[in-house]
Parts: sequence; structure tokens; C-alpha cells
Amino acid sequence: MKMVVSALGQSLDVEIREQGPDCYEIKIAEKVWTVNCSEPLPNVLSLIVDTESYEINVSEPTKKGLISTHFFDESLDLEVADPMKKMLELSSQFKATGKVELTAEMPGKVVRILAQEGQKVEEGQAVLVLVAMKMENALEAPKAGIIKTIHVQEGQNVETGATLLVIE
Repeated sequence: MKMVVSALGQSLDVEIREQGPDCYEIKIAEKVWTVNCSEPLPNVLSLIVDTESYEINVSEPTKKGLISTHFFDESLDLEVADPMKKMLELSSQFKATGKVELTAEMPGKVVRILAQEGQKVEEGQAVLVLVAMKMENALEAPKAGIIKTIHVQEGQNVETGATLLVIE
């Protein structure tokens, strides 16, 4: 999964790849770390990086992708965005047209389907919730339209690129 993380006036490209249960490869710029990550309590991440152990308190992401973190005595607000979504936000004339497939950007588990086949949805409306890397991600309709088909069920595991639903 690729994303852009912004804090303190700086933006960094971040790539996270699942290596196994609770194990991730994290690449920031050209530096790569192997990180073991667990969530012992809600919104508390326990990280082991190399031989160092860290505990980070995190908030649920807001609709705009803002996450508040607390690490030792420091607090930091992060803006997390999909690089493609960030680029599309800059292009105000872009509008999805025709049939649009909503696909999984990363492997995960469908925990809630918030729309039904035949339902009218608005652009930006949450239509599905996917848990990936222990975080719930509300996936939004990329355009206004009608849910034509839903290709997944609640509880189903999906791979990167899997078609979740189609909007016309």
C-alpha cells in the first residue's frame, strides 16, 4: 500500500507491504524497515523495529485522513492520503464517468457493506468498510450513481486489486 504522509509541513512517500502475520516492510523515501506490529488495546500500536520496542497511541482517522498520534511525551497530527487520491484532489475538473469499479487498494477483510445493489449513492458516500493492517478503512463511492453489482460479502478476505463493487 502506498500513501503520502504529511506532518510539520513536510510530505513523505510511504509504502507498506505485509510480510506475514503482524509483520510489515515499511519504506520511507529510500530507507526500509521491518516492523512487527500488534494492537494490544484499541488505538494502541505496539511496534518492534529492529530490536527497539515502541508504543504509540493513535486516533481513528477522520474523513479527511487526519490521525493524531501520541508517542512518549510528544503528540503529532498526521495527514495520510492515497497518492492517487491526493493527485485527483488537485485536479478539480476530473470526474468519474460511466461504469466505475471500486477495487481493493490492499489486501484486507470486508467487515461491513454499507450499500445494496440497486441503491443510489452520492460521490464520497461510504459504501464499504475494509480492515487492512488492523485499521478500518471506509471506502467511498468515486462517483454518484447506482450500485450495479457487489462482488464481496461481509467477512470475506480480498487481495489487492480485487473488484469490490461496480457503480454506474
